[in-house]
Amino acid sequence: MIKAGMAWPPTELGKVVERTRESQVWWEGDPAKLDDYYQAGNRTSPSGVKDRLSAAYNAFWGRPVSQTTTPIKRLHAPIAGDIPKLSASCLFSETLTVVDPTGATQERADLIFNTPTFHGDLFTAGESCSALGGSYQRVVWDEEVADNAWIDFVDADKAIPEYKWGRLTAVTFWSELAGSDERDVWRHLERYEKGRIVHSLYKGTPTNLGSAMDLDAHDDTAGITLNGFDDETGGYVDLEVDELAARYVPNVLPNPEWRNHNTLRYLGRADISTDTIPLLHELDRIYSSLVRDFRIGQARMFASDDLLENLGAGKGMALGSVRLTVDPTLMSVSYRSG
Repeated sequence: MIKAGMAWPPTELGKVVERTRESQVWWEGDPAKLDDYYQAGNRTSPSGVKDRLSAAYNAFWGRPVSQTTTPIKRLHAPIAGDIPKLSASCLFSETLTVVDPTGATQERADLIFNTPTFHGDLFTAGESCSALGGSYQRVVWDEEVADNAWIDFVDADKAIPEYKWGRLTAVTFWSELAGSDERDVWRHLERYEKGRIVHSLYKGTPTNLGSAMDLDAHDDTAGITLNGFDDETGGYVDLEVDELAARYVPNVLPNPEWRNHNTLRYLGRADISTDTIPLLHELDRIYSSLVRDFRIGQARMFASDDLLENLGAGKGMALGSVRLTVDPTLMSVSYRSG
């Protein structure tokens, strides 16, 4: 139940949001964000990231530089970002065509589904589904945008699902609105339930939903036309059909991580999953090391002992008129003539 003043995101979905955030940072592939995420997680995360880093002494991202004997520049191999892209390409490499065998609704299907826009949205949703574990679809409409309704795809961490007997019975989509900052956050909640969509507006903080506000209190929700008002749930739009106008598609099931949770067990598992993340750390370590070894290799020189003159401890060697100095910290050789 959504209640004013509740923790945000909802407590039981906290682990989903955290897992999605970890997959997201690998999907994005920004080295600075990878380092920041694991450094913050090593200090504060309640979701197992801290324990995993403590157990894995050789974790690459987020590890303090002081723990390494020879600090190296961390580089990221964008393998994690290629996994969702490859998955979406395999699923939607060919154009999907929706066909009504009776022909009764074919014109409508062509208008909504058999368009370049829908095909592009479908590919984008497929990549997000792979990276984050699942994707939601909902029916939306806006007469200022188009004359027809269409399918809007929502990422897995922007929805709160409700299940009964393994079937999605309702889902609340939420978005942060313009004007939000580190202190005040405006959130628009859209609860899709059978036959209607309930709209509500809250003003809170980054970690608290806050107080319910009138829809007219924010420009983004002021124009919503409601068909009725329920004292318990708030203003709603009547769909005039006894159906849930939203669906959820999991990436992979079952998800062993949450198989004993009543709701989370129905949520999909991301391709950037907990079992692949330690491997991604090691691949970035190897990639960074290869680049460093290549740079060091450019400074290496080979010469016979017979041609070298030892100049004394710590003073290097001489090869004719060339003086060679060894830097033990970089394991490289510098030289100068004369």
